[in-house]
Amino acid sequence: MFNRTPGQLLAGLGQGTRFVVAGALPLVVFSARDLGLAAGSQGIGSWLAALGSASAAGAGLGILASLFLGFVSRLRSRARIGVWSVVGAGVGFWFCDILAVRANLGGPYDHLARLGIVASVIAGLGAGGLGWSLQPRKEDARSPWDRMPAKARLAVALLAVACAGVLTYLDRQGYVIEYPAAALVLRAGSLLLSAFAALELGRFLTSRFGSTDSTALLRLGLTTAGLVLGSLLLAVVLARGARAERLRGLAYPGFALNVLDRFSDFDLDGRSAWFGGRDCEAFDSNVSPDASEIPGNGIDDNCRGGDRAASPSSPPPPAAAALPPAPMSVVYITVDTVGTEHLGVYGYPKHTTPALDAWAEQALIFEQAYTSGSSTTLVLGSNFRGVYPRRLQWTRVAKTLSGAWLPFENGVAPKLPRGHKLQRTYRLPAHDPHPTLPELLSARGMRTFGVSAVHFAARGSTLVGSFDEQVALTEEGSKEPDDRGSTEQALKWLAGLAPTDRFFMWVHYLGPHSPSTKDPKVPSFGSGLVGEYDHEVATFDDRVAPLLAALTARQAQGEPITVIVSADHGEEFSQHRYHGHSTGDRVAHIPLLVRAPQVKAGRTQALASSVDILPTVLALTATPDPGGGDGRSLVPVLDRQIDTWPRIVLTDGWVNDNADELPSNQLVATDGRQRLGINLVTLSAELLDLERERNGRRAQNLIGQLDDQPLRSAID
Repeated sequence: MFNRTPGQLLAGLGQGTRFVVAGALPLVVFSARDLGLAAGSQGIGSWLAALGSASAAGAGLGILASLFLGFVSRLRSRARIGVWSVVGAGVGFWFCDILAVRANLGGPYDHLARLGIVASVIAGLGAGGLGWSLQPRKEDARSPWDRMPAKARLAVALLAVACAGVLTYLDRQGYVIEYPAAALVLRAGSLLLSAFAALELGRFLTSRFGSTDSTALLRLGLTTAGLVLGSLLLAVVLARGARAERLRGLAYPGFALNVLDRFSDFDLDGRSAWFGGRDCEAFDSNVSPDASEIPGNGIDDNCRGGDRAASPSSPPPPAAAALPPAPMSVVYITVDTVGTEHLGVYGYPKHTTPALDAWAEQALIFEQAYTSGSSTTLVLGSNFRGVYPRRLQWTRVAKTLSGAWLPFENGVAPKLPRGHKLQRTYRLPAHDPHPTLPELLSARGMRTFGVSAVHFAARGSTLVGSFDEQVALTEEGSKEPDDRGSTEQALKWLAGLAPTDRFFMWVHYLGPHSPSTKDPKVPSFGSGLVGEYDHEVATFDDRVAPLLAALTARQAQGEPITVIVSADHGEEFSQHRYHGHSTGDRVAHIPLLVRAPQVKAGRTQALASSVDILPTVLALTATPDPGGGDGRSLVPVLDRQIDTWPRIVLTDGWVNDNADELPSNQLVATDGRQRLGINLVTLSAELLDLERERNGRRAQNLIGQLDDQPLRSAID
């Protein structure tokens, strides 16, 4: 390195300048596009911070690429080929890993896994081939790309731009929403192809302004270095606080800030103390926003405002002999993937739910009810324990094709019994110490029954706890369970009860969740995502109608039964329907209706959460509450003692990928008027006005414009 001639040093300077341009330009363009398309007004500070971050990050990546090429150029020919073969194979295997190819082969997403293999092979060959084509040789400073005719280089560069445009279009259209890792693949491909094409611009600059003499080339290099340092200074000064949070919520500005995080992560804990990274101890790897908070150790381990106090352990369920008979039976009906937007009782103009609407005329309707989580596992695990999902102890559990649920022990995969084949793994509260609702009610002497079309209702899954009798239709051999089966099982169980029996029954309907249902006897609402979804909501209404009628009849005969109808979460609509990765209002705002002889029909604005179900049912059945939960009893609202109360409720949303990491991790707090969302992956934040959002007006991020401290305090 130190014995090079002045000509070789100048050639290296020219190559470095080309790669700085090639790294910075695409990231700047994509970041500007993201900022221009982002909701809400963006000030000059946000533009300068985003473009400065993109320029600095792209330049840094370009310099690393140039240095790597310079290092490899000193190797022999076979060694260079070997290096780029290893790089191509590594890229291919990385793509296979993030696309979870192994986990999905042979399963319901087998077609996506095979498509992922094809994409991984193409990406590996492309990365290795591009690297080799740009690789200068020890005996010749020119690379194979440099030796191509100018017209051929231009044609290839234009083809790369076109391919990058296609990948960007697919990413923007949301075709990968149900396969989120594909978004990372598309963006990586777009950047790589755009950078390859931008090398030609770098060639033009060095040939136009730096090839006449060494002084001009040196001047160009110094000018480029000055622009890079200026960009870095803009990022350091402006990418902070609420502005950095906004930028991290955008794809390419967020990527640029993450790159700068890695460059300035001195303690290697994955977070930087600069660029809004929020690492409060830059040289202590045990303290980071990604670290787990250890209660009571006197250290703010996760940089979120102080040490958290230790939570008291939950007491055991009460003994049955110590309690009198329950005064009330409770039926808890939940439907999967139904928010408030598509229900007639909440103002939807289409007649999707005539049976539910008629039943709700004698019910109390909660206008402001929110789910505790964005996916079924989070919600059910939370609701039946009365604790927000993030406070539960989640264990990785393997499910075999034979229906066995086998938890990991200390992170070690379980040994599968002979004849069992792994289907997939889940995160479930298998070892969580909080008592579950059916266990508390069984212990106080009530009969309990649970039925669902999904396998999570199976006793071994531990998600909802153990009922006296438990039916999971998928475990009964039905490959495409119909919600009609849930009603039939519930009616069959009810028929065996005496009027004096006190019971708790949970009935879960698959509703509009996949697999989709099409019933010619149910009204059609047209084609397209919304039309098909409305048909599936109407199908649920058709399936639940007999159960609602039977319960109404028992109530009319004098049985003290409280019926609660709600949903686990709602659904988002883009090019596809999806949830899990979203904690938006369509997912978080859920129906909650309660009908009982003692409940006066009407509507209430009292803010409610699905974690309120456990304390409410315990209060209705005179069952002692073990405490330590996050919900509150809704009985004062049911008794119409109050109609509103000051409160903040939370909605959790995270998704574990094949490597058991969190590509999506969000937390939302709402007081019924505003919603603060925190993305714990990008460390971005969004404050929205709910009335504005629900009226269909353009969403505007109000971070920095309104006081969100109460909402942030609730999250912290």
